[in-house]
Amino acid sequence: MTRTATKPTPLLEWMRANQPAEQLFARDGFLKQIGFLLEDLPEIFHRCDPIYRTNYRTVLEKSLTVVGSHVSKSVRLPVVCLQLKDGTTITMRCNFHDWKVSVNSPYDIDRDFLGLFDPAEQVDRFCCEGFTKKQIYGPYAKNKRQFTIQLLPSHHHLFAFLWLLAHRPKAKR
Repeated sequence: MTRTATKPTPLLEWMRANQPAEQLFARDGFLKQIGFLLEDLPEIFHRCDPIYRTNYRTVLEKSLTVVGSHVSKSVRLPVVCLQLKDGTTITMRCNFHDWKVSVNSPYDIDRDFLGLFDPAEQVDRFCCEGFTKKQIYGPYAKNKRQFTIQLLPSHHHLFAFLWLLAHRPKAKR
């Protein structure tokens, strides 16, 4: 089941309203996913951008919103949107099997992502549970400003992808 939020909700607020039942075996996965997004993700941007160096957790908490949801292993999971100050929007979700990530940037993102994903892979829209059609793009190899990729479920893969994305040299419009 997929739901698209009517308005973006701060991740922490969404998490409090959508705690899975304690008896669900995937509850720990839910908590780890939310913890990663709230605790580890801000470190990426804190280190690379002066605007995030002061009050970066507060800035990113406001920038990290839930725009939809989906269910995996009986647990409601968020579709999270991160809006960067340069106008780049990153929409992402994990269903315990993989991360789907869509990037919409005003700049070409011409980076070596070190084999984290297949740049020519067209991610099927039916595999992007919780995304709207407008949040799903073609492969990175065809458009370096708007693309949707699939990463392994490890938070390390998403961290590495976002690190490389955030630490890109200033691109030309």
